[in-house]
Amino acid sequence: MEFVCPHCSQAVQVEPLAGAQMFICPTCGGEFLVAGQDGSMEPAEVVSVEESSDRADELDGVRIRQLSQAKRAAIRGRSMCLIGAMFCIVGAIQLGIDVVRDMLSRQNNWLTAMYLLVAIGLLILAGVLLRKARELNVEAKRSSLPPPTSKPDFSTLDDGSQRWKDLEKL
Repeated sequence: MEFVCPHCSQAVQVEPLAGAQMFICPTCGGEFLVAGQDGSMEPAEVVSVEESSDRADELDGVRIRQLSQAKRAAIRGRSMCLIGAMFCIVGAIQLGIDVVRDMLSRQNNWLTAMYLLVAIGLLILAGVLLRKARELNVEAKRSSLPPPTSKPDFSTLDDGSQRWKDLEKL
């Protein structure tokens, strides 16, 4: 069945159990209660700690897949914006050449003015696409991990010097 997460409003596929169950949204991580098949709001079973850690591992895998898909989508979007911007620039150059050719041949008519307006529009569109490509590039390069809040603790690590001393004793 499909439910809507009350936190992020994303559609979530859930298999209903006999009783109600707590569900964690794979998109935002918010918890919400899903009614059982009989419409009851009482949980049918209590989930053990091992099962919940398995569920957390599964959700971590889902989150990793979502992040990699989002990164690939940003890279694809950036590529499409760059291709579109290049088409706009090439079209504007071609129309600019047509405008100059018409002006040199003294054929100033409404079509020449239209070419000029469309060329200007294409250059503006190319600028918008390039700006969007820059934003998508920043999104694709952004780390999905939050920055560390404290310095790492290396005190528990050893340098291996104790091991060769232990080997000498043998």
